[in-house]
Order: sequence, then C-alpha cells, then structure tokens
Amino acid sequence: MSFDRKAYMRRYNKEHSVKLVASGRNAENCRAWRAANLEKARAADKARYASPARRAQMLATRRRWNRANRPKRLLEVRRRQAQQRAALCSCCAPISFKLIYQQARSLKMHVDHVQPLAKGGKHCLRNLQLLEPIENIRKGARWAPVSQ
Repeated sequence: MSFDRKAYMRRYNKEHSVKLVASGRNAENCRAWRAANLEKARAADKARYASPARRAQMLATRRRWNRANRPKRLLEVRRRQAQQRAALCSCCAPISFKLIYQQARSLKMHVDHVQPLAKGGKHCLRNLQLLEPIENIRKGARWAPVSQ
C-alpha cells in the first residue's frame, strides 16, 4: 500500500485548520504582517532566495518539473510567444528587445511590464521598467490602472 501524501495533507489541514488560523498562518494575517513589517519581510525574502543552496534547490525542482511535463511546458512557451507577438505595439515593432533584456541581465535586474501582458499591456518601450528580481516576483501580474 502506497502513502498518499495529498490525501494526508488534506486531512491534516482539515483537522488542524483552527490551530493554523489561530497561529496566524492564514493569508490575511500574513499579508497584514508583511504590510506592517515591510523591511523585515524584504530582508527575509532576500535571505531566503539569496542562499546558493536554496537557489540550486529551486532550480533543480524547476528542471525536474520541466522534464516531467515537457508537453505542458512547450504549450506554455508557445502560448507566451504568441501572446508577446500579439502584444507588440506599432511604434516598437521594428526594435529588437534582445538588447534590453541583455542589459537587464548584466545589471542583475528583471524587465517588467508596467501593465502586464496578461492584462492587455503591450510589449512596448513605454510599458517596460527595470525592477529588482524580488520586487518583480512580488508584483507578478498585478496592475492598478491609473485613473485620469
């Protein structure tokens, strides 16, 4: 008989849900703590992701997933490429963005879309910004439209 970890974790979380909420492990409490202790949270994130051992572990996990899910990965890559081609604006279409991404890599920064492609943003120079990796990961695909 094999051990079903997912079923075990579902059962454990159901049985211990009151304890987890009371201990402050729910998302609302976590967000409130991060908002109140922004500098501590950023330092903890940097420490967590700056460790070479942790970075290697995350990379190994990603590679394992990619090997196990090759068709899914290819579909995702093709979807993202089509989305990026469709998001090119007319003023920036002839420009090669490769140089921008190379410069960002040399500065150890991420190129971020102010209005994410997933939310209808264009792949345009006016919509790009350089962010630190932690900030870009934290931002994700969030975007607050600016009212005029």
